[in-house]
Amino acid sequence: MASEDRIEYARALSRLIEACAGALPGSTAVDAAARDAENRSRRQALALEIDGDTLRVDGDAPIPFETMGTEALVATLLAHDVGRLSIRQLTPARELIEVARLMIAAPVDAMQGRAIEEAATHLGLWNVEFVGVASLDAEPVTASLPPDLVASLRDDAEYAVAEAALARLATRGEQAIEQGDARTVAAVLVAMDSFERSSRHDDLRHTSALAMKRLISPMALRLTAQLLPSARRRESIVAVLSRAEDVGAEALFAHLAAAQEMRERRAYFDAMVALGAGVAMLRAALDDEQWYVARNAAELLGEMRVDGVEGALAVMLKAPDERRRIAAASALARLRTPDALEALHEAVNDPSAQVRYFATTALIARMDGASASQLSAQLEAEGDFEVKLQIIAALGRLGTPDAVQKLIRTLSPSQTVRSSVPMTSEFRCAAIEAVAEARGAAALTFISALRKDRDARVAETARRVYAKLASGGTRAAS
Repeated sequence: MASEDRIEYARALSRLIEACAGALPGSTAVDAAARDAENRSRRQALALEIDGDTLRVDGDAPIPFETMGTEALVATLLAHDVGRLSIRQLTPARELIEVARLMIAAPVDAMQGRAIEEAATHLGLWNVEFVGVASLDAEPVTASLPPDLVASLRDDAEYAVAEAALARLATRGEQAIEQGDARTVAAVLVAMDSFERSSRHDDLRHTSALAMKRLISPMALRLTAQLLPSARRRESIVAVLSRAEDVGAEALFAHLAAAQEMRERRAYFDAMVALGAGVAMLRAALDDEQWYVARNAAELLGEMRVDGVEGALAVMLKAPDERRRIAAASALARLRTPDALEALHEAVNDPSAQVRYFATTALIARMDGASASQLSAQLEAEGDFEVKLQIIAALGRLGTPDAVQKLIRTLSPSQTVRSSVPMTSEFRCAAIEAVAEARGAAALTFISALRKDRDARVAETARRVYAKLASGGTRAAS
């Protein structure tokens, strides 16, 4: 069964979809649902896959479609013929809203998932991957092999039958490598790898390992990796690549650099993260003349949580090219080591809003119960709206008296007039949510007064949050 926190993330995404589908003009329900999903995104990534009549969450055991709280998510995945949906860690609220809006749009022709793939690509949603059923192989990788050959490798096969099948496989694999037949090469290696892991014949497991060692070469790995974007169960291919570790990583990185479609880039990127190898190659690639090669290397080092790369990423964080700085900031924010947080702390005033987003995430991670003044100072200095909303949410989670007082002052119209950010209603709505988070039922009286605020969006948020507090929908006041 999938872990409960990941199922809760799936439910939060489902609530965001419902909010986008039913929101009235000017409603704040979408913003609130997006912030909830964003907070979960800060802690973890999410991978969803339709598996028959179940939903597989992060590769764990599937859960039924009717699992409470996931109905809207499942319905929209099926409506758009989505076979797989992946969301990276630290995906901001604005991208999560884009995802939900894509999913609630009724498809005229889903084109077996290609329509939503193209829409996501057009929006440039790097943190999100939609894979339609048309882009996934209907059968497993080994389906291209003769059925009798696959049957001969089953766990209950006789020794002599399995031995002959392995010899046939090895010959077929050698021929396929010479011909550049990627599908057969991958099928042979996946079949051998699976046999070695599960066979009851110890001697034949050793024979299979030796045959794979002879077959595996940089060319064979490049051909095998070629199938990743369309593979229904990518982990079987990653298992083969992992046998060669750094050489397997080099094959994936070459495909990543050459990929033309975002769907392909995400497939190779995610496989490299799962592989967890090629660190020396990635370190060297940070200095590559091609910005996108350096970007890929930095992002991968961050996702893989590699130790000892903070110094190189800190240097990259000072590059003139904004794209390199964004990649370095993203990687450091995922590492979250003391050195990584220190490097990001120096980037809180970077000209790039995306760099500041990651830098402020790091700043918030460093805050303790006595640091409301630090958050307040950053709130006053920050000019980017998305970053301000992060700081407001952090003040709510902090919940100290100083933090709550800062939030209350933020809700005063006279305070928002002096803000450099024009979206004052959204700003104040976020503060209401944060006060409720900090004080629970103790905030009822204060929030009640805002239900008649002159700003319609603020009043609507206050009414919704008040109703939730009054019904015991949040934690009790501390």
